[in-house]
Amino acid sequence: MNNETRTESAAGPATFSTDTSNLEDCHASVLVELADGDTFDLRIAPVVKTLDGHRARMLAYNGSIPGPTLRVPQGSEISVRVRNDADVEATVHWHGLRLD
Repeated sequence: MNNETRTESAAGPATFSTDTSNLEDCHASVLVELADGDTFDLRIAPVVKTLDGHRARMLAYNGSIPGPTLRVPQGSEISVRVRNDADVEATVHWHGLRLD
């Protein structure tokens, strides 16, 4: 088994590394309470997560999988600044938030 997994994108072939060297360990997801007008920084980066005794390279959001839960009062407006420090394109999947 090699350390690379092949994937395809619209731009052509890409490589997703499975190398876990020098990566931080994944930590538990946290709950973040935000108020109207707040700004939150979200960082996408690879981490190591142990699954059934095996170390796997995965993408984390602020170091956790799943990423943090943002609790925002109804009617509030917040900004989330996303920084992608991964070596692949990534998206953020939102639940329960209207995005403008």
